[in-house]
Amino acid sequence: MILHHPSPINKIPSGVKANFKTAFKAALLVLLMFLFIYITGCGGSAITNEHTLQYIKIMPQTAEVRAGGKLNFAAVGIDQNGDELIISPVWECHEGKIDSAGIYLAPSSKTLDRISAFVGAKSGTSLISVTASSEASTIEIIPQLKYIAAGTTQQFQAQGRNSSGEIVPVAVTWECKAGKITQSGLYTAPIRAVENEAVSVKTLSVTSVMPFAINAAPPYKIFISPKTTSIKVSSGIKFDFSAYDIYGNAVTIFPTYSAKKGRIDNNGYYTSPAAAGTDEVQVIYNFIKDTTSIEILP
Repeated sequence: MILHHPSPINKIPSGVKANFKTAFKAALLVLLMFLFIYITGCGGSAITNEHTLQYIKIMPQTAEVRAGGKLNFAAVGIDQNGDELIISPVWECHEGKIDSAGIYLAPSSKTLDRISAFVGAKSGTSLISVTASSEASTIEIIPQLKYIAAGTTQQFQAQGRNSSGEIVPVAVTWECKAGKITQSGLYTAPIRAVENEAVSVKTLSVTSVMPFAINAAPPYKIFISPKTTSIKVSSGIKFDFSAYDIYGNAVTIFPTYSAKKGRIDNNGYYTSPAAAGTDEVQVIYNFIKDTTSIEILP
């Protein structure tokens, strides 16, 4: 006798079996829809993790820097969504210099420069205004003189110029060798002649020197010698002179001689007249004069 064991599924009521089949079909449909959406999204443009560089932004976009100064630049990439991307651009400029880190060295003169950053075919630019340097590279002493009279004063000024030749403010220290000078540039010459005097002006980085000579002051007194003398008629004698400034320094001058009766040249050689009597000889220079008397003997 053969016994038949009933299948376990046959033990499930028919109503339950129908519900199970319906649920299974519904779950399978949801799974198929999810796979379709996922495949469609990955293959299209609506859902993506790709970043495409659209343009490069340089910071700062505009700037001002002194001639010879430094400025740091940075660059970021911007993708199609407006998000920032980390980039390593190639830097380029036209007037100054810029290294691979974006550190810019301005040229030494006033100009307008352009900074560029490149990543492949994409680039960004920035405009830089290079202004004149405020630091003096040269100093001029004004006025330029070769001679100054002993004991006199002279006001000097210092004029600074930058590397572009433009006048810039400058704070200086004044010095001189033989005379005296204040820190406002007022110079007082010594009372004696000096051949190798010089005024100098200094900043922390620049020095300018102006050499000149101290001449003796203008003559103040002239003395003729001999002061009195006697000579015979139709004979000769030589007169000399000495000149001094107001400080007592001997000065060199070329005066004029004159005589009332006899003859005298500008070297001081005097010839008496043929008749006995008296005469007067005078030496004069710029309205400064001295006189001697002569007795003419027979």
